[in-house]
Amino acid sequence: MPNRTRDVVVALLVAAGFDASSARADERSWRSPGYVGVGGETSVDLWFNDAFVVEGGVRVKSSPVLVHALVAQGRFIDDTVTGHYQAYRIGAEVEPCTRRGFVCGVFGLDLGYVSQRPNIDQQERRTAWLGFARAGIDVGYHHLRARLTLDLRNGHDSVTGATNEPRGAGVTATVGYAF
Repeated sequence: MPNRTRDVVVALLVAAGFDASSARADERSWRSPGYVGVGGETSVDLWFNDAFVVEGGVRVKSSPVLVHALVAQGRFIDDTVTGHYQAYRIGAEVEPCTRRGFVCGVFGLDLGYVSQRPNIDQQERRTAWLGFARAGIDVGYHHLRARLTLDLRNGHDSVTGATNEPRGAGVTATVGYAF
């Protein structure tokens, strides 16, 4: 940015009363050390899945980075069979937020294990190690938060050995408490 343009921008910000150091301090002051939430997940990978979810995160010091974990228990549905669905995930996420923290973006990467066991035949149990890329929105006040995320997933299927077969997507919605 040329010096003259930079000087004009700085002058406008000063005239508007903007103080970058206090904005960063305000943003950090509301950040909680972590959160825990409950809700639901609907996803499609090997089959259609519907599950109850418990998720949480713990902030790494005062950074915007959180260590994220999620456990999902529910059912899967296929054209001819239903069964039990389980998912366990761990990863990291960042939460860029507005100045007061009412609205935050959520961007994360998780690694996880998914198990789908049909009710009629234990031999057809499918498991997969998956990678998840997540993006979404987190809204609320200091302690009560609501979160909606979309994930894309890909991994390795234990039944066929295929690395592309368990591709899919999911939507997770939770309501939680930031502590």
